[in-house]
Amino acid sequence: MILYRQDDARWGKERLGDSKYTMASSGCLVSSIASALSMESGEERTPGTLNAEFCAGDVYDAEGNLQWEQLSALHKYQVEVYQDVSADIIDACLSEGRYPIVRVRMYMLGNIHYVLIVGMQDGEYQCMDPLQDKLMKLSSYGNRVYAIRCVSLDSP
Repeated sequence: MILYRQDDARWGKERLGDSKYTMASSGCLVSSIASALSMESGEERTPGTLNAEFCAGDVYDAEGNLQWEQLSALHKYQVEVYQDVSADIIDACLSEGRYPIVRVRMYMLGNIHYVLIVGMQDGEYQCMDPLQDKLMKLSSYGNRVYAIRCVSLDSP
């Protein structure tokens, strides 16, 4: 299991593109992608490394939001943006060896936050939360998922 914190001192102060936002404040999505790619490939891809690549590839908008079409245009990653939200999609991703990145709300009603679902234990999805040092249950976020994305490495 590879757990990256968005506020790690090695990359926490880095900005998301030209925005005012930093990895520490808003890098949950990049950190989740880094964990997913590192676990998939067995090779370390840190949030800092990915952020530098995403900045160079103009993957962020002016507000620091990741633009999925731009990420796909780098031709290094397979990006799946699901229109629906369901346990079937999450289960299919996991069964294919991919890790779904899901949008949740912190404390069930707070800010939008991204976590990485890494598996299931005792009937509950287990998540890598870039603001925690341990796996969290999806129920910690009210079992409410607002969006699902999967990012994996493009096949050579």
